[in-house]
Amino acid sequence: MTPPTFRPRPAPLLSVLMGAALMSAALSPTAAAQGVAPSAAAQAARPCPDWHTLDPASLRAAQVRAERATFTDAAGRSLGRSVNRGERLLQGPSENGRRCSYVISEASVTDRQGYLSNASLQSEATAATLNGLWTNARGDILNVQRRENRLTLRGAALNGDALPDEAGRAWNLADGRCVQRLTPVGAWLIVTAAPDCAAPGELFIRTR
Repeated sequence: MTPPTFRPRPAPLLSVLMGAALMSAALSPTAAAQGVAPSAAAQAARPCPDWHTLDPASLRAAQVRAERATFTDAAGRSLGRSVNRGERLLQGPSENGRRCSYVISEASVTDRQGYLSNASLQSEATAATLNGLWTNARGDILNVQRRENRLTLRGAALNGDALPDEAGRAWNLADGRCVQRLTPVGAWLIVTAAPDCAAPGELFIRTR
């Protein structure tokens, strides 16, 4: 007697449709956001990061020297907004001839930002001395005086003596476990805080 031949049953239509849907989801942009490595185009279109996340030692001050300069993404595609000659910027490190640039108004980092070509900008030197009065976006006054190898700070936002770091480019103000770093960049004094500090980073500008 011949044994019966095994024939697999066709998959139900619902199972086929569900499988196709899962495959489509795995290839979708949503799936990429959930762990699939982004494409080179997606990386190039990324916006500028929050300036607080950048290493203060990599920042520089600059001024727009072109009549007008247009913000782009990292790949050079226009973002439809621009800056004019003379506007002052805080900038991140150079990437393929461009820098993430943040427009500064008084002591505030505005939401006008994007990549700008290095050719359209002129870097600004950092002030030779930090002595004087500084203010932040909230209007807090900070009195800074250098005494030998330390900065004496008096103000509502910062108070105490800051010591130079090993590189000699910044100053550290310690208050228990909280260490705040003061980095002069152009005409500004940038304050960044360690994770143990309650205060976020901020920017001061000299008033006199």
